[in-house]
Amino acid sequence: MDLQDNSDQVRELNEAFCRYIFKPDSLTKNESDNLNNVVNSAIKLKEWHVPYEIITEKIYDTNTENLEKIPNSVQEKLVNVRANGSEDISLIRKVRDDTVRHVHLAIVQKKYIDSNLKQAKEELEQIKDVKHSIYSDFIAILGIFTAITFATFGGLQLVGNIFGKLKQFSFKNIGGVLMLGSIYLLGMYLILVALLIGISKLNDRKYYLSNNSIYVLTTSFITIFTFGFGLMDRIFSTHILFWVLLVLVLIMWGIVLRKILKKSA
Repeated sequence: MDLQDNSDQVRELNEAFCRYIFKPDSLTKNESDNLNNVVNSAIKLKEWHVPYEIITEKIYDTNTENLEKIPNSVQEKLVNVRANGSEDISLIRKVRDDTVRHVHLAIVQKKYIDSNLKQAKEELEQIKDVKHSIYSDFIAILGIFTAITFATFGGLQLVGNIFGKLKQFSFKNIGGVLMLGSIYLLGMYLILVALLIGISKLNDRKYYLSNNSIYVLTTSFITIFTFGFGLMDRIFSTHILFWVLLVLVLIMWGIVLRKILKKSA
């Protein structure tokens, strides 16, 4: 029972000791007297020692920016502790020195641990970024490959079906193939763009197509369609729509050439 009583007393003294020395503000006269009584009572017990584990826990729970003030604050509070007897002076001094020394040690340990934790978090973020980049690139490559495969095989099948139905070579038949081919190319191009936009959204990126590229591709499709229309109408067509399309194509290619020359100048 005496051992249990001593254990409880030591725990209470440790809690009171740490509560007073880690108080942010200066101690009042009453609090200073209480700390003095706590220390003098503690050194009378053989089971008591400076509560290093509680001090360490207090330091670890303190924000890093407030650590530098703690040693001086603890030192100032313990300086006012006076021994009740001359034979206890050295014990009081030892308690003060051991406490302040351990506070410094705990601060060094906390800074070291915080530094390692910060470095570990930065490395973990880098690993996450690399992992995300690998996944994004994989999805992009797979998506682009799928889109190209879809367009290629679909185009080959359509062209094969069109040319397979040609019974004889004629400008009219070739013109029809060119017209259908231009419409098909435009449709496949729009599908590819839609696939690429979808892939870019999965990767948290944006797919951009310049206005010049859109203009050149649109002009190319219209040119193929116009040429096919002209062949269907016996090349030297007198159809008004053919000449309208031809003038439109010439104007559009003129604009394209102007943009190219302006960009290269």
